[in-house]
Amino acid sequence: PSWSKIKAAQRLLNEEDCDWVFWLDADTVIMNSEKTVQAFLPSNQDRDLILTRQKGGSYNAGAWLIRNSAWSKQFLQHWWDMKEYVQPPGLSTSGDNAALKAYLLDQMDPAEFKKHIVAPPRCTFNSDATFLSPAEQAVLVKDPALIPQQEYYMSPGKYHKGDLIAHVAGKNNKIDTTALLLKDAV
Repeated sequence: PSWSKIKAAQRLLNEEDCDWVFWLDADTVIMNSEKTVQAFLPSNQDRDLILTRQKGGSYNAGAWLIRNSAWSKQFLQHWWDMKEYVQPPGLSTSGDNAALKAYLLDQMDPAEFKKHIVAPPRCTFNSDATFLSPAEQAVLVKDPALIPQQEYYMSPGKYHKGDLIAHVAGKNNKIDTTALLLKDAV
């Protein structure tokens, strides 16, 4: 199912009158409705893809924006065609993120990347909600004043109150974490 994001974006770019498509995985929460997507769209029209980095120098396939352009359509088709990365049903990863990483880091010319892709800090629109582990949830409930002392709070990639989107990617406690995030959303 996670590969369907590519087909969904392709359909929107080809069949709808849209300038950009904004993809959000189901494990993302819009935390701050006062922020706008336009605030971080590139001012020049030669950038076609906005995504965020993740640990290990890779990129995250769970939240991204893609401009309606010929380059973007080719990019999505190439990503879709990376069938060697599709994982069998039942595994915790589907392979779409591994394919994106391989495409961007191993297959794409760095000059092409620089010309077409923007990777702003994660906190811009795809903050990692890792701080809400079960142990940290207990800390949050018992004494919210302790939260700024946690390691995640110092990291610009981790979720902070006021960020546009929190992403619960790769977490086992998605339901509990999402419930806590929804309580904090504005």
